[in-house]
Amino acid sequence: MTSPPIVIGRAAELGELDRLIRELPRGGGVLTLEGEAGIGKTALVLAAARLAGRAGYRVLSCGAVGVEAAVGFDGLRRLLEPVLGRAEALPERQRVALLTALGRCEGPAPDLLLLGLATLRLLEEVAAERPLLLVVEDIRQIDPSSLDVVGFVSRRLTNTPILLLATQRPAAGADAPPLAGPVLRIARLSEAAAGEVADQLGVTPDTRRMLLDRAAGNPLALRELATAVHQHGLTSVTGVPEHLPMTDLLERTFVGQISEFPESTRRMLLVLAAAEDLPLIDVLAAARRFAVEPEDLDVAETAGLIRISGDRAVFRHPLVASAVYRAGDAAERDAVHRALSETTVDADRAAWHRALATHAEDESVAAALASAGQRARRRGALADAGRALCRAAALTASGEVRAARLVEASEAFRGAGRWYDAVRAGQEAIPLTTDPALLVPLAQTYAMMSDLGVPGDVDQAVFDEILGRLPSDQGRVGVLSAAAMAAVSRFEPRASIREALEPVGRSIDDPLLIAVLTVLDPVRYATRFRQQFSGAIRSTDDPVHLMVLGRAAEAVHDVPGSVQALDRAVDGFRRAGSPRDVCLALARRGRVRLAAGLLTAADGDLRASLRVAEDLELTTIVASAVVALARLRLRRGDSTAATDALSREAELVGVHPRRPLAADFAWTRGLLALAEGRAGDAWERFRAVSVDRETSRWALADLVEAGIASGRGDEVQDFVEDAAREAAVFRSPHLTSSVHRSQALLGSGVATDALYQEAIRIGREGVGGLELARTHLLYGAWLRQQRRVVEAREPLTDALQEFDRLRVAPLAERAAAELRAAGVSPARDGRAATVDAAAVLTPQELQIARLAAAGLTNREIADQVFLSHRTVGAHLYRIYPKLGISTRNELAGLLGRSGVA
Repeated sequence: MTSPPIVIGRAAELGELDRLIRELPRGGGVLTLEGEAGIGKTALVLAAARLAGRAGYRVLSCGAVGVEAAVGFDGLRRLLEPVLGRAEALPERQRVALLTALGRCEGPAPDLLLLGLATLRLLEEVAAERPLLLVVEDIRQIDPSSLDVVGFVSRRLTNTPILLLATQRPAAGADAPPLAGPVLRIARLSEAAAGEVADQLGVTPDTRRMLLDRAAGNPLALRELATAVHQHGLTSVTGVPEHLPMTDLLERTFVGQISEFPESTRRMLLVLAAAEDLPLIDVLAAARRFAVEPEDLDVAETAGLIRISGDRAVFRHPLVASAVYRAGDAAERDAVHRALSETTVDADRAAWHRALATHAEDESVAAALASAGQRARRRGALADAGRALCRAAALTASGEVRAARLVEASEAFRGAGRWYDAVRAGQEAIPLTTDPALLVPLAQTYAMMSDLGVPGDVDQAVFDEILGRLPSDQGRVGVLSAAAMAAVSRFEPRASIREALEPVGRSIDDPLLIAVLTVLDPVRYATRFRQQFSGAIRSTDDPVHLMVLGRAAEAVHDVPGSVQALDRAVDGFRRAGSPRDVCLALARRGRVRLAAGLLTAADGDLRASLRVAEDLELTTIVASAVVALARLRLRRGDSTAATDALSREAELVGVHPRRPLAADFAWTRGLLALAEGRAGDAWERFRAVSVDRETSRWALADLVEAGIASGRGDEVQDFVEDAAREAAVFRSPHLTSSVHRSQALLGSGVATDALYQEAIRIGREGVGGLELARTHLLYGAWLRQQRRVVEAREPLTDALQEFDRLRVAPLAERAAAELRAAGVSPARDGRAATVDAAAVLTPQELQIARLAAAGLTNREIADQVFLSHRTVGAHLYRIYPKLGISTRNELAGLLGRSGVA
């Protein structure tokens, strides 16, 4: 084994880096080194790069620069530039997304998920030849759009020999680490190690103690203070105030060195510090405006403060650049930014430099920066677009134009997942305009954030404020509709919203408005919505409108209609490149399918939405998917997994509980109590589901079972009668069948038989699945209890077959026991002459198998499921032996025989 490079006092850290590099071929890895400025993170990264080079790795890196004048994906471009020639190997959509983001071609604005996948795919292509070390220094200082992509990649490095090594300074407050994976905190050097560094620096015994005390174990401070002593004597160090923060101490030390340079060198360094990674040719062009020449860099290079690397001059430490920039006065900095804006060939950087030199309203500067923001948006750099548009708005004199730029910034921030920035930009815009063309889109932006589970101040008051700015009824319906959709998912719907919309609903026959009103008041508007639904869904391809239609169909228990609308919404959002909205639509469709008992399809939707939600940090969708999957596992008899998920309730619900989510948790806890034989607890849990009326209707069958088991038949009767009145209006096969079954459970005699038969007949008109099988089970058990044993066998057999198909083990065992009591020995082991794909494959494997069976290539499947094609290939490699096949051609037939094609 090659011994690691020597970095004084860092044996443990070097050992960990060496271990990661040696073990990496078994899978990817991520490590973040965290420590204060000057603590030695860069020295460790350089040591890691040397270790990796000796082990045969390729190394790609990017160092952070200040982000004020940075444009979107600067960091990503610097990281990938050496390997961009390999982009030709990517699937077309991914290749265009990556090259568009980096400004290398024109294409549709790429979304984060597709861009992250393209980046991962490119890195996997490179790593297929030899292991790859990615180094990102000062990760919090790279541009936000690049940080999003690197963060995505960090969560997917599990099946490829890539090690991502990042450095960061400690964050103020409780900011989450930007990357997935462990954080290795770099402490200050021990007294002995610091003394060893001091001895290497050749300091005299007279100054050694003072330097060790002032540096306090920070190696960079120790070296720079020693340099100051050598150059200027002891007084320059003792003149620095005691207890100065380390960053300030280091900056003052660098300023002390710079102050001795000629004026022309200091001016050249100020241009370089303000240029933020511009090519040296642009830096020199700006410097000549101040009669400064390239030779003026020689002094700083000789002193070791900068080095020339390729076409750029690089400061030896970010704090040197910060010290140089802060040492210049405001007028000098403004002059430098103006010079850079006039000489750089990059229009976006030029716009930023002009803006940094401007401190009053100036429309020409604002317009140039707004154009830069719009170009960033077209490249998918949404966070940077929002930042540019907000700064442009600050420089804009016209209130209406400023508002327009802020509204655009709010939507850009929403698309980037920067919720607080989106809310803040919108709130700044509202008082500036009365234009419905701005206020309605802003309301829709807020509504979509609310549906995604945004933390912050998206509440009814925001929509009231927007309504108050409208000068007339123009735009009022759009704002109220947005408020209504936000209301049902986040805060209690106010009667004022419905009361304001209802007169319009009576006078305007707009299917979308009727759908919104149906979500608010399903009983009142169900008939009109049902009459208009078919025409409405045919007349729109807008995925947002389809989501509203699907949501309204869900409210009236129209399962096929809701799934149909959400199917098209998922496809539309995918085509539009909106992964957050795809995730939301998948979660909604999965919830509907689960409530209706379509377990296999629900499992695939919920797992897909959970994976994307975790990648994009959509906490409310994560919570919704986790609790729904817990309920699905309970259906299948896995109470341990459900208990583990429920233990995360406080973490998942957070400080902004939502009624549907709270009701979902209560429903799942009620099911767990039933599974554990705690009928009384189950009843109390199901009563809590009524916090959300709509969820309580979907949970009716379980509520009735818990009520009867706990001896609350009279109270259950009230719930069933209430549901029966709604079922009569909704004309929903699902709810009507559930009501009939519940009435049968509560009744007796001839009416019971008729109710069960009607529940089965209507259930077959619906979507079947688990709920129809439950009805068969209860009817068969009732028939057997009535000594009608022969009649009981058919519904019990139907129930058992469906429970086995859906892998609902507890109910399957009950059905099998009832059949045995009816004199039949169920031959369950021989029920299928083929492998049950749904039983042996994970939901993601099943999704990949279906797409492969449909004829899609690995690359095409990768685009559908947000994985790399190599990961898809690895999944297929595991799928074939699980199914007992050896070729792709066998998939379609086997899936068809399993009933999951």
